[in-house]
Amino acid sequence: MISLFLLYGSLMVIPSAKGQPFGGFIAIAGVDFKGNTIVVDSFDSSDPAKSFWQTNLFYRDRNYGTYTNTQRTANATVVTTGGIINVGNAEIYGYVNTGPGGIANLNSGGSVGDLAWVGSGTPGIQPGHARDDMNLSFPDAALPPVTWTPLPILPIGGTNIGGTIYYYVITNNLALRVNGVLYYKIASQLQKSLICLTTNAVLYLASGLKYGTSPNALTISTNCDLTIYTADDIIMGSGVINNINKYAPALKLYGLPTIPSLYVGCTSITFGAFATWIGYLYAPSASLSFNGGGATASEMAGSLICHDLQVFGHYNFHFDEALASYEPLSIYAQPNRQAALAGSDVTLIAAIYGGSPLTYGWLFNQTSLPASYDNQSGIVSLSLTNVQLSDAGNYSFVVSNLFNTVTSSPALLFVYTNINQLIPQMSSDTGITNGQFHLSLAGVAGLNYTIQSSTNLLDWIRTITKTSPFNFLDTNVNQYPQRFYRSFYSY
Repeated sequence: MISLFLLYGSLMVIPSAKGQPFGGFIAIAGVDFKGNTIVVDSFDSSDPAKSFWQTNLFYRDRNYGTYTNTQRTANATVVTTGGIINVGNAEIYGYVNTGPGGIANLNSGGSVGDLAWVGSGTPGIQPGHARDDMNLSFPDAALPPVTWTPLPILPIGGTNIGGTIYYYVITNNLALRVNGVLYYKIASQLQKSLICLTTNAVLYLASGLKYGTSPNALTISTNCDLTIYTADDIIMGSGVINNINKYAPALKLYGLPTIPSLYVGCTSITFGAFATWIGYLYAPSASLSFNGGGATASEMAGSLICHDLQVFGHYNFHFDEALASYEPLSIYAQPNRQAALAGSDVTLIAAIYGGSPLTYGWLFNQTSLPASYDNQSGIVSLSLTNVQLSDAGNYSFVVSNLFNTVTSSPALLFVYTNINQLIPQMSSDTGITNGQFHLSLAGVAGLNYTIQSSTNLLDWIRTITKTSPFNFLDTNVNQYPQRFYRSFYSY
């Protein structure tokens, strides 16, 4: 026996709170810390209280701080949208976050938590310092659509700058600047030493980079900065990065995706033993590995996003919280569709994950509306009071940071004057066929409806929730002597 029932009801679903800082070390497919002496922590180069303040060092004529473990913070976040973070014996001052249903594996010496937890050598993950809802996406890096000027290589023997021989030198050139920015290109694989002596310089490495053991192969001088795009792999030898000012935002490296006929793509980045990296690295298509290390730890400061991450040996990773604004935004809970009685108050909510500072707002019929943002939860909300029929329609929100802009899916607000306007219609035009039962549901188009089933009219289970209108095929109907169905509108 099969019966159909209609029921009106609602269930409010609030996106889970973020409750954690964003940024640090993100590997889309997975993280594997294989070394035995790995430390991950954080600091803030823009805050004298959270860094060793440098009164004699400048970046764009402003002082900043460098890392010191006496002023470290515990806001580093190791993230994967995949299933596993192998913490091993690493000490992580901060958080470990996986994709839905993922896990963080620890060995006996592994520790994840705040300053007191990890600093005291407490093993395991401190409560509240792990989550498994990282359903995030990361856009590909994109090459700026500009005309690139070939960067000339210096004559044989190079030039001596500060006691080091360089074969490529990027200096200020007002004649070549486009809107204040220098755009240079090196077509062949970069294998010789390079120094940047200016600000607002962008370098395109069409064939990637490969260094051996040169201690100063790629240098960013004091008060200068360089952004690099690479369309091929990177092999970093020992000690290849010498960021003189030790300021991570001064060096940004973007790995381009594989695009046939355009780019080979950056699919692999390798750091050799004792290599040092101080900068921001964004290469969502690249496998990243750190290899080697001895009694003295190799120091990495800044932030990185890659496809997958493996760390062998002795490394210290220091996330610079000043780089959080460069982390890409992602929407992990789309705005909630809902129905509201005319004259009532409504709050639309969604949730984002990404670096601040943010610019955000809701849109309704191309009109901008003010939004509220809770930095701790990541929830973006819009409050509407005394809604009327004219307020019905699709709402979406747009949010931007220094990296990217994302727009949510539209969320339908349905305003009703009679509750019967929400009642769905269920029907079956075939009955039971080949042991399957077909149902059609039609309610308010764009709203979510739930179908529940029961065998005794007392115990009901949720069978399906989808956006109206939709079809449902019950393939288990032959398992029951009788089955009843009811449906209702749900948030």
